[in-house]
Amino acid sequence: MSSFQDIINEHNATMVELHKELDETRGEFSTEVQKLTSNTLVDISTLSKKTYATQKQIEKSSGELYEQTQKALLQSKQWAVTLKEFNNSVKELGDIANWSRVIESDMIFIAKALDNTCIVTHGANNNNNNNNNPK
Repeated sequence: MSSFQDIINEHNATMVELHKELDETRGEFSTEVQKLTSNTLVDISTLSKKTYATQKQIEKSSGELYEQTQKALLQSKQWAVTLKEFNNSVKELGDIANWSRVIESDMIFIAKALDNTCIVTHGANNNNNNNNNPK
């Protein structure tokens, strides 16, 4: 029976040895998990800070872009008003040019009518003067 007792003792010794190894392995595993967790948290924290900073920069840039867009919109509206005023001025110049041509035509007509009147009047006076003077 001693051999059976030896087998049990050997088994118990092996079990004690395995438990020691298991406990050591658990300790090492626990340490490695803690390191991994710590490193991961540091990485996540760093990335979170960078992401937050990037988000703030994007928000700031977005605000600046919005302001620039509003200024450009306002300026384009002002340009549109200026262009409309310019077009109206050009139309008025066209109307003035047309008006001046009409006035010029009327003045030429009046001048010709006056010339004709003068010719008729002077011609009649010359005929009367010629009739009063004996030849």
